[in-house]
Amino acid sequence: MVSAGGPVAQAAAGTTRRGLLRFTSTTATGGLLLAVLDGCGTRAPKAPPAGESHAAPQELTGDLGILAAALDQEHEAIAAYTAGIPLLSGSALDAATQFLAQEAAHAGELAALIKKGGAKPAPPSPVGYSLGNPQGQADVLALLHRIEQQQIAGYLAALPKLAPGPIRSTIASILANEAQHVSIIRSAAGLRPVPGALLTAAE
Repeated sequence: MVSAGGPVAQAAAGTTRRGLLRFTSTTATGGLLLAVLDGCGTRAPKAPPAGESHAAPQELTGDLGILAAALDQEHEAIAAYTAGIPLLSGSALDAATQFLAQEAAHAGELAALIKKGGAKPAPPSPVGYSLGNPQGQADVLALLHRIEQQQIAGYLAALPKLAPGPIRSTIASILANEAQHVSIIRSAAGLRPVPGALLTAAE
């Protein structure tokens, strides 16, 4: 969990809403990821020594390429939750804070699988992510809903392509957790929590 006095509050201090919602600093996002993963008891990937480079999703193939693409989506989700949390309140704030920790745990699991496969997990995008300019809780919930839908679409597309075994099981578990996220976010936004009998990217 992220405390009120932790990295999220520090990121919000002295920052305009516009600047905060364009929060794309690799250092800040990476630092938050490390802090959350440490608190969750999950090991975060360490930065490589100077001169070594990470493998981008397009540089990997097979299961590793799928994992790398999923990790980049998790980095985007972490950035969105980090930027949006200061504009939330009440139960929406509580849920988003919990979901941020879970997205960080997802990123840790994916990074560990990539490392186990012999590649180096990539850090968050150095150019950041397009998060728009939400002005309040309703806008933030819409942003988080969009991000979660994108993740669900990615994981649904990935599952049939993965070889049976631990990697597929991990992706299925993460997908189920993302479905929980989007259901609660929809409820907070005044939408039907479960719009259909089958989970789809379009809902």
